[in-house]
Amino acid sequence: MKPAILIIDDEAKLRMLLSRLFKMEGYRVFEAGTGEEGLSIAAAEPIQVAVGFMI
Repeated sequence: MKPAILIIDDEAKLRMLLSRLFKMEGYRVFEAGTGEEGLSIAAAEPIQVAVGFMI
């Protein structure tokens, strides 16, 4: 089974694009719009990889 991925970014379009790409490859994907939301998801789900972007 492939790892679960958490995508954290405030840009919904970027999260959606990355989510689609990872899901096409068979990953289980979670999305968060804020760091706080990401921490909540990570505490509740078995996340192996987290991806976030800062500009």
